[in-house]
Amino acid sequence: MPRKNPTPNPGPSNVVQLTTVGEWLTVDDVCELLRTPDGPLSRKTLDKWRARAVAPFPAPRRLPNRSVRFLRADVAAWLDALPLAA
Repeated sequence: MPRKNPTPNPGPSNVVQLTTVGEWLTVDDVCELLRTPDGPLSRKTLDKWRARAVAPFPAPRRLPNRSVRFLRADVAAWLDALPLAA
């Protein structure tokens, strides 16, 4: 009789799984994505946006290799939630 493979335990619900290449953005990627006519957004500006209480920028994730990344979906949702310019 063949052995059945046990169903893998999905683990805690707060564990983020890497599923798609390009899903994670570095700080430099985010700065380039939020490019202004003068060039990429500065890290200093990004840090200020992250510290704001109004429309706070999404928090980054620290990956197991201790690198900091942003989920592309979080950044896109933040952009979509911003009010339109008049």
